[in-house]
Amino acid sequence: MNATSNVLFEQRLGDFKRIVEGYLLSIVCICGLLGNALTCIILSSRFMRTSITNIYIFSLSCASSCVLIGFLLTHGIRSTFHAEIFYRWIFTRIFPIHVTCLLIQIYLTAAVALDRFILICLPFRSRKWRSPKRAIFVVIGITLFSILYCIPFWFEFSLIKE
Repeated sequence: MNATSNVLFEQRLGDFKRIVEGYLLSIVCICGLLGNALTCIILSSRFMRTSITNIYIFSLSCASSCVLIGFLLTHGIRSTFHAEIFYRWIFTRIFPIHVTCLLIQIYLTAAVALDRFILICLPFRSRKWRSPKRAIFVVIGITLFSILYCIPFWFEFSLIKE
């Protein structure tokens, strides 16, 4: 390959990333945020808060919203706009929070799966293990564990002024 084709390839790759990450995935993130907002509005009503599964789904929806906002701020801005200084500043602050919310989302998904397992496979013992207070305790515990686990990652990035 010669230098001209390499430059052309890099230019096409940049255009592709701007279209996919900047526009398409940003649109998908905005649709996801709207869906999560609707879910949170519906599940936050007094009647819906009594179900254990709804508590998990509500918290999972909130964590997913944070992940989507983090993606928009860390990837969507860089691919769409040419604001490298702003991107560097926002990346060092948002990306660690984004990764923490990803970890919260993963553990909440596992908690929902475990809750469903207990309900379906152990129906007679499920009353002992499943209660709204316990679900809230699990959500808070997962959140605190994820934050404590990711604290060292929050200090990995720093801006070096040239």
